[in-house]
Amino acid sequence: MQRGYVYMLRFRKKDSKELIKRMAKTNGCSVSEIRREMQYAIDEARNSDDPSSYDHDLLTGKREMTLKDYERITYLVSSLGYSQYLQFLIGKYMDLSQADEEREEREHEIYLEYPEYYEDEGILEEEEKWLEEFLNQLPKKKKEHFKQLIEKGQNY
Repeated sequence: MQRGYVYMLRFRKKDSKELIKRMAKTNGCSVSEIRREMQYAIDEARNSDDPSSYDHDLLTGKREMTLKDYERITYLVSSLGYSQYLQFLIGKYMDLSQADEEREEREHEIYLEYPEYYEDEGILEEEEKWLEEFLNQLPKKKKEHFKQLIEKGQNY
């Protein structure tokens, strides 16, 4: 039995304006500050040779995303609490999403009979490594902000 969902996403300019307004309200800053930060991030990614440019290439289709890339990126997006962007990624990469869901179901079945599975297989360590690598590539000013987002997400 194959399970999955087909998402029809339609992203209009109006949607992005509304999302930016919500981001500004959530972060207690102006819309123009959010737009500046977004443009700064885009410019930095375009002009950078660091690991985030690899992710940028994946997300823009310049490189083919593997299942492992998908797992890492969606884990990071989820850890940051970006649920709307997570939904977008699930819809965009439906085949990888299905494969990821099947992997998670298999791992859960193993876990039910073997509670040390995640620890013994290093799954939790790998996820921690992903978070650490993500935070380490950020400028100091931004690192603390994203660290707080991750901690906030882990408390839920």
